[in-house]
Amino acid sequence: GANPGRTDEDGRRRRRTATRMSTEMAEDAPPGERRRNGNSRGSQEPTFGSTFMLHRRWSTDQDGDGGGRWIICDGWDDGHEPDSAVHRYDREVGFAVSDDEQAAIARNPRLAEADRAARSRNKQKSHMQAVMRWSLLERYCLEFHPDEPFTAWLNKLRRLGSDAEEAAQEPRLSFQAPPPLILIDYAKTLRFGPDNTTQVRPDHKGSTIRVYVKSAVSSVCSEFQFKDEFPSHDERLNDLIDGYQDGEESAEAFDMEATLPKLWKAVWALAGWSMLKRLCCWSMFLVACCIMARASCVTQFCPQVNTIKLPPQRHWDKDGLPKYIIVTYTNWKSRRKSNVGKSYAIKIHRNYLDVTYCPVTWTLYYLSYTEHEEGNIFQLSTKKVFKNVTEAQWCGMTNHLFESAGLRVNGKAADPIAGTPAVPSSGASNHSIRRSAAQWAGRCGAREMDVRNAGRWRTMAILAKYMGQGAVQREAYKDDEDGPSEDPIFGMWVFKKATSAAEGGLDEM
Repeated sequence: GANPGRTDEDGRRRRRTATRMSTEMAEDAPPGERRRNGNSRGSQEPTFGSTFMLHRRWSTDQDGDGGGRWIICDGWDDGHEPDSAVHRYDREVGFAVSDDEQAAIARNPRLAEADRAARSRNKQKSHMQAVMRWSLLERYCLEFHPDEPFTAWLNKLRRLGSDAEEAAQEPRLSFQAPPPLILIDYAKTLRFGPDNTTQVRPDHKGSTIRVYVKSAVSSVCSEFQFKDEFPSHDERLNDLIDGYQDGEESAEAFDMEATLPKLWKAVWALAGWSMLKRLCCWSMFLVACCIMARASCVTQFCPQVNTIKLPPQRHWDKDGLPKYIIVTYTNWKSRRKSNVGKSYAIKIHRNYLDVTYCPVTWTLYYLSYTEHEEGNIFQLSTKKVFKNVTEAQWCGMTNHLFESAGLRVNGKAADPIAGTPAVPSSGASNHSIRRSAAQWAGRCGAREMDVRNAGRWRTMAILAKYMGQGAVQREAYKDDEDGPSEDPIFGMWVFKKATSAAEGGLDEM
């Protein structure tokens, strides 16, 4: 971000030599130490060599024509965004073009202006991510491979892209792609960091590495029309990343009907938890099931408590509780940029079958217990000061809950003295809630569109698989001649339609 680099006490900048996760951890331990002990990863966004960061910002007052372009800036300037040496050089100087095109630019000012405009174009939203991810690769090369020819080329781009007079004295450079071996080492470094191979959990998932290495490099090679075979298509790199994904622990789904009673007992049996934490955990869990929430849905993007809506009087029951409450989201992970900020209302319905698993009852009970009127719906108290539950805290709470209920086994760090290897965590994780809730909805016979809207799934590809698994469970009861003909879930808690968004072809997600 805004800080161009860490400094020692004497004011000199010092380089980072390892990856750093950007989100705040629940405990004070460094993220690397927490991962070695089998705890959560935190953010999936890696960082390298902050002292090598370049920045740019969008300026709308160029030439007074109402247009705009990216200009060089510092990391403390308002509106700064990550920049890369490749994109800066292309913007300020321009990579080498054919002899005919170069001659046309030299003799025709209008064509020269067209060339400049093309290089400073305002590209699609995804291009900002491409620049950020490529800039990370550049900083990795500068930090860990300073003597390689590709890094020397990057350094030259950095120098010429920031010095127009010097750049004018030299012929334009051609675009180069990173060597495959650098990408292979980059992928390995993203996986476990530059020095540590004994920690229980990897720094980054295989899917994240695929995006930051293969997709990012392929995107930039395509952008600059690289003629040779893309290094991101190298078979050795593909095999390495495929191995990361094949060996990765996936979030294990749990059977709602069999597991909910265990979790209910566990939440009240956990040692050292306050009443507030128990109420918060249980109400968060039930709401997360209703909306198939990622960890960020009930933490980072959690709706504000003062936006909760209650239904009209006719939708209240005789016991004084509403039939449902409405929570309104304005953003979540992977929501389309054009829809960010728009209201997306979701109904949380009462469970009349068993109050133990009623999200409305427990959420209202939790809110009456805390009486907080600002901030997110879900908060915890630290020294009588309420603070929003963070993603790391929520993942830690569910890990403890699942472990207590026998659904999870925490990993163990490697012991060099005893010669024992690291053992990764296994069983349920926080993401199991989203997967299990989708299976639960399929088990209840819900419509695919209703489930997609409730869970805000981008596509039906993965969701259909989970719902199908739930439907198989339901059908198994019908086919079992010796057991009950109806699935017991219909006597415990049934999924209900939560929102009508995306009906009629209007997709608000």
